[in-house]
Amino acid sequence: MKRSRSWPWFLALLLLGAGGSFYYQDKLSDFIADLVERSRIATFGEPEKAPSLAPTVSVDLYFVSLEGEKLVRVQREVDEGGATIETLRRALEALIAGPVEGDSASPSVPPGVKIRAIFPGPAATLYVDFGRKFREAHPGGAWSEMLTSQAVANTALKNFRDVFERVVILIEGQQAETIAGALTIAGALRFREDVIAAAESAFPPEPEAPPAPPAPVGVPAPEPQSPAGAPRVGPVGVPSRAAPVGPVGAPVAPTSESR
Repeated sequence: MKRSRSWPWFLALLLLGAGGSFYYQDKLSDFIADLVERSRIATFGEPEKAPSLAPTVSVDLYFVSLEGEKLVRVQREVDEGGATIETLRRALEALIAGPVEGDSASPSVPPGVKIRAIFPGPAATLYVDFGRKFREAHPGGAWSEMLTSQAVANTALKNFRDVFERVVILIEGQQAETIAGALTIAGALRFREDVIAAAESAFPPEPEAPPAPPAPVGVPAPEPQSPAGAPRVGPVGVPSRAAPVGPVGAPVAPTSESR
């Protein structure tokens, strides 16, 4: 009797163990794989990234200046997608990845943000849908939020100006009225040049004429030349010794010196 009663408990424990093994199998496999990968990196170092064979395109990304006052433009090469939206996604992913060594800039978008979707809308409008980290990881502040939103808009519109004219930012599928609560960004965003540091001018200034070289030491500077046919003019306030010139053909009046 006692043995017959113990069988249900044994069977229940067996089923519980089997279910637990199936439940934790994936997590255990991931843990072991991660442990093996960490050990391999610690022994042999990071693997070299294989060069991409896809064609690349140069894009302009907008990061924040080191002073945090304006945006700075940085050029980057990204893989060219089969469609405009794919190339645009890769440009925004490079923007999220942030500056690299030598860029002299700070990130404009919180690192690690996911792009949930990118799709075109009516009236040449581009919709960019970010994950919730776009809001949760942002430091906040009105000026910082403005730079972040304009970094996204400027990056999209500068590189794809022939396709899009405005950008609408979404967060988790909803149009964002603000990023962290300090600035309203509801509505479509356009390209803004006034927030870019040292914006390039369409008409560069003309080069200034080089100054005249100084005369060598001990050599008098050349006297100013009078116009051709004009009498030579002396210093201001000193009467000229030259005889006054009368009308053509008229006799010249004698001077006191000629007498």
